[in-house]
Formats: sequence, C-alpha cells, structure tokens
Amino acid sequence: MRASAAILEWEPPPLGTIKLNTDATISVTKGMDVSSAVCRDANGSVLRWGVKLMQGVVDAELAEAHALLFGVQIASAFPGTSLICESDASNVINRTLAPVSAIDPIQLVVNDCVGLVRDRDVVFKFVRRQCNHVAHTLTKWGIFFGKDCISNGNVPFPVNELIHVSFD
Repeated sequence: MRASAAILEWEPPPLGTIKLNTDATISVTKGMDVSSAVCRDANGSVLRWGVKLMQGVVDAELAEAHALLFGVQIASAFPGTSLICESDASNVINRTLAPVSAIDPIQLVVNDCVGLVRDRDVVFKFVRRQCNHVAHTLTKWGIFFGKDCISNGNVPFPVNELIHVSFD
C-alpha cells in the first residue's frame, strides 16, 4: 500500500485501475447512517455503486470507516485490478496508512478494510469533498431511498448528473 498527496478535483484512475470513492452521512432524526461507494474506470464510467444503511451509528469517523469497508467489499467484484480508494475522511485514511495499536471500533473496521485488500495493489488517498461529491450525494440519496442497494452501471437520477460534471 502506498500513500499519496491530496488532490483538488476528481481525477480518473490510470488505465487498468479502478477508483473507489466512499462517503458516509448520519441522519440523527432517522437514527441511521448511510454509507456509499462508487467504482469508476479510467473513462470515468461508473462500473459499480452502492448504498448501505446502518442503524445506531452516530460517530462520523466510525461511519466513514464502515463506508470504506463497504466500498472495498463492492470493489471485490473486480479482482486482480489495481485499486485507488479515496475518502474525504482523513483520519480513516491515515489509519489505513499507519494503523494504530489501539483496539477501538474504528480501528477494527479499518483493519478489516486493509485485510480485504492485502493481496491487491491498493492506494488509499484522502481527497477533499469536491473530489468526492458523487459518493457524497449518493449518501443523501440513500437516506431518501431508505434501503440497501448495490448496482452495476449508472447511478440513480439525480446523482447521475454529477458524473459528467465531476469528469469535465
């Protein structure tokens, strides 16, 4: 695994590499968090995406760690390809790069993420929110949709309108 510098806008991955963007949001009124993940190729095309609801998670960093784990799980549909995992949760990304010795719920989830990609060429990157707005908007859509969903291909309307904007 390698570390990489933060970027300022979404960039496509190199040819033969999958880019995974993840995010999480918490709805206190509904008592849940929503994780989202988007896998895209070098053309910026969405290959796979998903949202996952969890009840009772009210810690933002833990929710972001669960989003990263969810993303790594859906990216497993593309074995053998290099993987770039991006998140706007710097503390979670930092934990993937330099695991802490503490045994807390966040580190346990991060350890699961790292364990799932141990045999792959993987880069974990922190990115700013503007680089992650498709995954971010999917979390908001997930609150509205209200159930788990994993799909290959295009993200739902109106999130799909962001795909071309984030790639132009």
